[in-house]
Amino acid sequence: MATSNQVAVKSQKRRSLAFTNFLRAANFGKIYLIMAVVLSLVISILLTSVSRVAVTGTNATGANAASSILSELPVLYLPIFTVTGSFGSLMIFVSDKDKGVYEYLIAYGVNPSKIFWSIVEASVGLVSVVLAISVPFNLGFALAFGSVSTTYLELLIFYVIPISYTVTIFVSMIGMIWSSLAVRRTGINSPVGVIAIIGMAPMLLVFLVAIALRPADIILFAGAVSLALFVAVGVMIRVSSTKLVRERFLSNA
Repeated sequence: MATSNQVAVKSQKRRSLAFTNFLRAANFGKIYLIMAVVLSLVISILLTSVSRVAVTGTNATGANAASSILSELPVLYLPIFTVTGSFGSLMIFVSDKDKGVYEYLIAYGVNPSKIFWSIVEASVGLVSVVLAISVPFNLGFALAFGSVSTTYLELLIFYVIPISYTVTIFVSMIGMIWSSLAVRRTGINSPVGVIAIIGMAPMLLVFLVAIALRPADIILFAGAVSLALFVAVGVMIRVSSTKLVRERFLSNA
């Protein structure tokens, strides 16, 4: 009975820290969160409109091929903005670490892994906000302009949603480990800027390569990239479990 109560208390504390970090991350990085949502909606309108106009103007011979490729482009770009929307969580991690907040928490018995995973969970929460707005809007706008293909729905389910969470978790882990292990360099006070490039690279690769692929191959290529990132996240979890020592969370100021 005592053991179950202790587990419940620990679980509640973990949820509280993760939820607190989520609220702080949303407030601290609200510019990035708003920018991610707004840009995803604007580009959704632009890409969908352009793809429909291009398909309408295509000759009969190329119409089917063009419609199959161009209609998938609006959904392929969506994951690009999820990393941007999650910047707030990594920003508060770097800020708290530099200000000595984790020294205080660790001194009162908070486990470093709890801090680590609360930031990851906060990142997941921010991504969920972006996806909860951009995906229904993108899908609804596509339906308003005509029918939605099976490939479009498959990309949403098997590429957009999985890779959005996977990349965000991956870059959050890289950013925290980087911030914890790196030596401060002149002109570089945070990994957030470089992490953006790392996080967006796989999505931009899929977006650009998909233009040159056959419609039937787009989902296969996107799925392969998602699978590779799942493996990378597994490796990062393994690495992080060996690096989560308390000294790495202390301020290096």
